[in-house]
Amino acid sequence: MIMKRILHPKKWVLNAISLVSYTTLILIFVYGKTESVLAYPIYCMSAYSLVAFSVAVPDVIRKTAQHLQKSRLMRWVLSSKIADRYISDVAFQGKISIYQGMTVNFLYMIFRAVT
Repeated sequence: MIMKRILHPKKWVLNAISLVSYTTLILIFVYGKTESVLAYPIYCMSAYSLVAFSVAVPDVIRKTAQHLQKSRLMRWVLSSKIADRYISDVAFQGKISIYQGMTVNFLYMIFRAVT
């Protein structure tokens, strides 16, 4: 429970810590005070806010995906047979990824041969 509160702070707390730490971090780098006593707590605060934002990313992605599934654009995309199959069929996704990788590698091979 303690770790959850530490890694998932309230939005206003996380925004305030991030604003203060990133602003002071920029000032520390601009004025070249990277070895000062004040710099090390600022480094810790900025690392904490980066971790807290990173922990929140999956929730944001999940909410965005739920919102997109209900949108008209997604319904229009899913009306296409190939797009619907790509989203629902994992084996088909794998085949497409392999073909995409082969295409990029082939184009790179041609580029290297020409140059």
